[in-house]
Amino acid sequence: MIHIFLDKSIKKNEDALKILKYIYIKLENIQLYINPIVWSEVTYQLVIKRKFDSNKIYEMLDNFNILKIDQNSIDISKKPINKYNLYTNDSLNIASTIQFNINIFCSLNNDFLEVTHKENIFLINNLQKIQSII
Repeated sequence: MIHIFLDKSIKKNEDALKILKYIYIKLENIQLYINPIVWSEVTYQLVIKRKFDSNKIYEMLDNFNILKIDQNSIDISKKPINKYNLYTNDSLNIASTIQFNINIFCSLNNDFLEVTHKENIFLINNLQKIQSII
């Protein structure tokens, strides 16, 4: 079983759509994870700003494993904030992958290039990368 944390950026363009379609085709071999930060950001963008059908968005989000954020998450997130100059929400997303031993991070946000490389987290930022592991 492959475990992948999805960042909010995976909803934003045609490349993201290709990655998501591929993930859903291979879903029986994949566990997908988000945290409350990603849940909140995706819900805000798709339900509130873009006015997508909220029931469909909530149904989609209910298929993800939602990781808790606790004091340990916050403690872990301090290093990426200080060392890699990540925004707090981005740092909490990286902290989730570290805390729960998820070594694959899916994002189209280039801010994650350095931190994922240096923290030994495999970054999926294009279709070819996900095809190479699944």
